[in-house]
Amino acid sequence: MSNTLTSLAAAFILVQANPAPAAQDPLAGPRVEIAPQSQAKTLVRRGFNGEVEVLATEADVAAIDLLDLTDEQRTIFDRLRIERSAIFSKAIRGNFDLLTQFGSIDAKAQPAEFAILLRRTGEALSEYRARGTLMREMGPHLTLAQRREARALVAEYVQARAESIRRETGGEVNAAELFIRIKVETLGKMAESAIQSAAAMGTAVFEDLALRLKLTPEQKQAVQKIFEPIAIQEFQGREVAPLVKFRAFIELSHLLSKEQMAALGEYTREERAAARSLQAPTTQSGEGLMRMDGDR
Repeated sequence: MSNTLTSLAAAFILVQANPAPAAQDPLAGPRVEIAPQSQAKTLVRRGFNGEVEVLATEADVAAIDLLDLTDEQRTIFDRLRIERSAIFSKAIRGNFDLLTQFGSIDAKAQPAEFAILLRRTGEALSEYRARGTLMREMGPHLTLAQRREARALVAEYVQARAESIRRETGGEVNAAELFIRIKVETLGKMAESAIQSAAAMGTAVFEDLALRLKLTPEQKQAVQKIFEPIAIQEFQGREVAPLVKFRAFIELSHLLSKEQMAALGEYTREERAAARSLQAPTTQSGEGLMRMDGDR
């Protein structure tokens, strides 16, 4: 069986628990649309309970996105954001097991374990951290007024989010705890967005394939069950043995009718042909945790 169906199944499985709309550019990360242009620019958006919502990306990224950038500045910003998002997503896929531990460790009740988790997470994101903040990378391409505006937006968000955290915890939280809390919650949102984007890339394709094969709801659930172990391994960047894939294909073949198998064969042939056509030009040519506090 081709790797294509395995990847599609993986994406389908990952997106089921928490579906996300497909972004215009999966690697660019979520587009920040905080307030209409007629209103003052702000990163502070409050939920129904009045508390400040956690941004889905780093505050400096969201702040620069809100600036009135020239076409040239926007091109540079989008390129940097895509590059950084690709590095971050790679780290997330390679350390998925590590990140899931954030939901099982209580920072106050298990401070030592939490400190170790933070250190290991920082190590896992070393390539991403080495780039510094986006504010630092984008700074030379911004005017002094733009840099000041972006820093002010970040400061406003951090202060508002800190106040929300104090109300949520119902007690005193020192500056160090607030700093870590904001970094960790931002990391969580970024990881969630990266996972959802990776899943969203294949969801529409999987649904198209399911439509072409005329899979019943029961068949789709069965496919999900067959490919779940493979999906988890591939998402984590682990190599899946050919024999495992072959056995999954055999199980899949037992679910499909002759007509569906024929449609699947036609689909995989089309995918291989498309992949070869994309690779042809390349062959011919021969070709601390994260910083999120401004531009430090």
